[in-house]
Amino acid sequence: GWITAYSEENSCAWDVHEITWRATVVHGVYDEVITLPNITAAGSEISNFSARSKPIYRAASVFMDVNAPEEEVKEVFVDVLKNVKGVIQNLEHFVMLRELNEKGAQWRLFYSVASYSKQFIILDGILMKAQSEFKKRGSQVARLRGDIQREEHST
Repeated sequence: GWITAYSEENSCAWDVHEITWRATVVHGVYDEVITLPNITAAGSEISNFSARSKPIYRAASVFMDVNAPEEEVKEVFVDVLKNVKGVIQNLEHFVMLRELNEKGAQWRLFYSVASYSKQFIILDGILMKAQSEFKKRGSQVARLRGDIQREEHST
């Protein structure tokens, strides 16, 4: 079953293959085989996504240009979530404007997935479809402040 282990430095997602008294053998997202000493696992916070019968909710943040029309942005994200393979459709999706800051307007998308192991492929589908739709409508994701500063210095 799939787990995510969190430490102070980072987090990793793995599919547990075998647990012995000394180590846990896991398969990574790219199907690499990793032997994790149990002392390391014991020092980590672990989320087990296979032990539940409930759906797996995921979230994504997208920073949009603050000038993009809010209702249109929300409509695009809701429509995208309804049309990406792997997103469970009989459960409610949530799209909300979370924050306005120097990066732009932060939108949070909350959705459920049928397969934990395919969550990154599903996220790719969501982002690609959203980007395509925003390009058609003339809206764009926010430009990072570092990019803008580099352009200002280069002129």
